[in-house]
Amino acid sequence: MNHPPEAGGTSPPILLLATLGGSSEPLAKSIAHYQPNRILFVASDESSRIVTEIRKLLIGKYDLDEGRYDIVSLSDSQNFEKCVAQLRERLTPKMTEWRNRSDGRHHTVADFTGGTKCMSAALVLVCRPWLDIEFLYVGGDSRNKDGLGTVTSGSERIISTANPWAKPGYQAIEDAGKAYNHHHYAAAAKLLQRQLGHADGKTNKEFRAASALLSGYDLWDRMEYTQAVGQFKTSNGLRNDLIVALQGFVAAEELSAAVKTAISRLETLKAAVCQDSPNPSRELLEDLLANAYRRKEEDRFVDAMARMYRAVELTAQLRLWERFEILTNRVPAADLPDCLQRKYRHQEDTIKIGLQEAYHLLKHRGDALGIQFFELQWHEPKSPLAARNRSIAGHGYLPVSEETTTELWKGTLSLTGTAESEVFRFPRFKFS
Repeated sequence: MNHPPEAGGTSPPILLLATLGGSSEPLAKSIAHYQPNRILFVASDESSRIVTEIRKLLIGKYDLDEGRYDIVSLSDSQNFEKCVAQLRERLTPKMTEWRNRSDGRHHTVADFTGGTKCMSAALVLVCRPWLDIEFLYVGGDSRNKDGLGTVTSGSERIISTANPWAKPGYQAIEDAGKAYNHHHYAAAAKLLQRQLGHADGKTNKEFRAASALLSGYDLWDRMEYTQAVGQFKTSNGLRNDLIVALQGFVAAEELSAAVKTAISRLETLKAAVCQDSPNPSRELLEDLLANAYRRKEEDRFVDAMARMYRAVELTAQLRLWERFEILTNRVPAADLPDCLQRKYRHQEDTIKIGLQEAYHLLKHRGDALGIQFFELQWHEPKSPLAARNRSIAGHGYLPVSEETTTELWKGTLSLTGTAESEVFRFPRFKFS
């Protein structure tokens, strides 16, 4: 018998998935052609008997013994929803087992010729994410009923195709887009980077453009502004490929506007932090709030709190600089209120002060922001602001709760004079 060689030979082992219907000849044709190492029949209670007929047709062509196949049974072949649910539940574990057992060397073929239309559609839908799968349909050169009926026995012809969802990269783009929409920017970019070199030249350029865009948002999210703006400029230089890659998920004009906005904001942020002696920046404060908002949306409360803590500190630093031209890393000792002068009396003529001291100084100067800070009682040891220091990621042993994060978020917005609707958001793409 002419079976394909097992793993380690010149050809990978083959798994055939096939829906069973009322006719045995088409399926016998595809089995004889592919000589699969393993078969998973998708069958209803009515169609499972067809296996016996197929075995007879394969005598001398293929040894369809009982150890070579399994039957995945569907309880209602006319119910599309049930077919999909049961195939996902019963077929996926068997596919995973096959792929693990074949040590990565495998070829999977899905024959959706037989069975009800619901069974065939369900098989294709469930197999769609497996990008390396081959789909086949057994057609024919002649049919009964004036060409509209079933294929005439003996005229069967195999029509196969690679997974059409994989060829233009639709699945990879969609998976990356879903990861992006959940703030998993690094994972989104890597999903496309892994595809580079595995697609045709045109698709490869589209992947490169989309990957640069997603890498830009990843770097921006990590506050690596210089590298981020470089990635957005790369994606902007591949604008046409980027638009094609994301067509159907974001309108061309919306995409162009998002890239233009990103480059503009990042250039400003880059300039603010890349100076030898950077001063407090309102743009950086806005970016900290946006970053905190994203972490809060992910329920990453410790990370959100760290960014809010820094935003509260930067708010005081910005006010001191804009109104009094005081930098907190070199405050003249004479400018400090009495309580702070006593604390730092043995230090140099210029003092470096922290968050609490900055608000003390603002209050001492009669500034409304300093007064508001103490009205919030954020100088108290049990304030939501102090929860950052009490957390495991700070200096203590406590988790950070959603309630504390929400309270700190509202107070931070109030201190900075920002409405939540004004917090900058990365654009969302229309991925399901």
